[in-house]
Amino acid sequence: MRSCRQTWLKALALTLAAVVVASPVRAVEADAMTPAQAEFVLSVNLKQIMDSGLYKKHAADLLNLALQSPEAKKMIEATGIDPLRDLDTVTVASWGIQTPKFLVMIRGKFDQDKIVTAIKARAKEDPNIKVSQEGAFTIVEGTDKGQTVYTTVANRGAVVMANDKETLLKAARSTGPARINAELKTALTKLGGKESLWMAGAVTEELRKLAKDKEASEFAKKVKGLTASLTLSDNADLKVQVLTTDADTAKMLKEKVDEIKPALLLFAGGNPQFGDILKELVDGLKSGTDNSTATFDLSITEELIKKISKQGKN
Repeated sequence: MRSCRQTWLKALALTLAAVVVASPVRAVEADAMTPAQAEFVLSVNLKQIMDSGLYKKHAADLLNLALQSPEAKKMIEATGIDPLRDLDTVTVASWGIQTPKFLVMIRGKFDQDKIVTAIKARAKEDPNIKVSQEGAFTIVEGTDKGQTVYTTVANRGAVVMANDKETLLKAARSTGPARINAELKTALTKLGGKESLWMAGAVTEELRKLAKDKEASEFAKKVKGLTASLTLSDNADLKVQVLTTDADTAKMLKEKVDEIKPALLLFAGGNPQFGDILKELVDGLKSGTDNSTATFDLSITEELIKKISKQGKN
């Protein structure tokens, strides 16, 4: 089972290259079950990834092979979930530093009864898995190395996981749009809706307190949030945006990154194995500002991806 999961994760990592079918650009919206207290959200659109040329060229065969293993076939038959057909998106929301909480929302087409039956059968074989009932929801409690994760199938085509039962049930019972905080909502407006993978976060006071020295502390006060995204067709387009309090701070951050580039080029020149690749990456890094937001873009061509893969094997 472990080897099957590792192969699946390896294949999934290789598939993080996608282009969305042509559609109007729109801002990203948080999943309806996203908790109000969420500070960071990470989302992967699996359907978009598996529609992409890069997935079909470099990852489809590997994933198909992984799903042909006896363990994978047994899991698909028991749960009725075909990863290539039934999974749409995976979204992770998290919050808190001293007492971190998370919620995972997996959207797709699920046979709730079949999943519950499979879980109950598995629980009979594994003492670390407990099954209980909370109204209409079957709760699965799994413990590994002292960490407990709760899972249920929500009524809206979603499997939900959390490290807190109350969080899980609140998400599963939620209705209507997400009511996220203003900072996170603002960060989401910086995303276009065509990303294969994106992350958005709000910089909270708890996070700012981690800055130890005075300079870092002063800078943290001027950062409101950030986004990072990956959108790939034949190229890998990476974008990072840092939302600040004012245009001067955004400009200062851009200039700091620009100051580092010559040192990176110097390092690239002294690296015989990866020097050319590093130089191409640094030359391709474009920095800019959009009012109070600092932007950093990097487009990696398929040819460069092949170079990186080839050098990594040497």
